[in-house]
Amino acid sequence: MPPREHGGRGRHAFEPAKLVAGLVLLAAGVVALLASAGAVEPGPGPRLLPAVLLGLCAAGVVGAVSYGVRRRRARHRTRRGLPGGGEPPGAQG
Repeated sequence: MPPREHGGRGRHAFEPAKLVAGLVLLAAGVVALLASAGAVEPGPGPRLLPAVLLGLCAAGVVGAVSYGVRRRRARHRTRRGLPGGGEPPGAQG
């Protein structure tokens, strides 16, 4: 098994974009389930698909911002000579 990143503690990097995408899809699933059970009337027309697409776009924006923050922190660490190198987490392919 290859050595773990992020200090070798056996943890993975926190990825907020995956959290946002998961919450969006979970909410869409709950709304669809409640609508099919007749407990909730989602409104006129199919509004669930645009809501899911907007939520996934928001997840993409969150992912881009978090990637930029990680790159900036890695550059800052490299300049200061701190451990962790200049590579952002997950950049090793």
